[in-house]
Amino acid sequence: MQNKNLLVVGGSSEIGTAIVRQAENNNYQVISTKRSADASGLFMDVTSDESVRTAVQQVTADFGTIDAVIYAPALSNDGLIHTLDEDAWRTAFDVNMFGAARVARHLLPHFIKARKGIFQFISSTAAVRGATGAAPYSCSKAALNALALNIAHDYGRFNIRAYTVMPGYVDGGMLAHLPKEKKTLLARESSLKRLATPADIAHFCIATLDSPYLTGTALTLDGGLAS
Repeated sequence: MQNKNLLVVGGSSEIGTAIVRQAENNNYQVISTKRSADASGLFMDVTSDESVRTAVQQVTADFGTIDAVIYAPALSNDGLIHTLDEDAWRTAFDVNMFGAARVARHLLPHFIKARKGIFQFISSTAAVRGATGAAPYSCSKAALNALALNIAHDYGRFNIRAYTVMPGYVDGGMLAHLPKEKKTLLARESSLKRLATPADIAHFCIATLDSPYLTGTALTLDGGLAS
């Protein structure tokens, strides 16, 4: 995968920024998307099918070939299930799963024509462990794992691979707002007794792109969280 074109969707998040940096350090040509007009990169609103279609058309026209895509956007609407309305579920799924499906739908014809391509989706251990007070998030991430599995099954004959990476607790992003004492308690749950850094996640994400037989699975990167 050296010197290939990598599309990072959601490259302005903490984990996304770390992925972009790690990829560039490993000789990838990186195209990073953003959702706000005041950020650098290619504009893409993953909740809009038209925006995704336009962005994919632009990037394929500008760079010719996209060899891999990493999907990093994530949204969590916190609260106990009996307190959450339909909108809380809808918005979480729209970003975490439907957005990924939109990107896949518009990139798959490009990958099929090229007879190659990689979809890497950033999921979460919440998909398999659950997440207290964050049911829409954990359920949407579980659906994301299923999306990757189905892409792998349906398009493997075109040498298209798809899989998810499931980080555990990361010091940043959605946990950035937590007080230090809470982060310390979460860190104790892992065998390594620390939270992951965005750089830890990025290193793993970029390293796995170079594994040609890797597809149809969900890779856990949680520092050995107790089950």
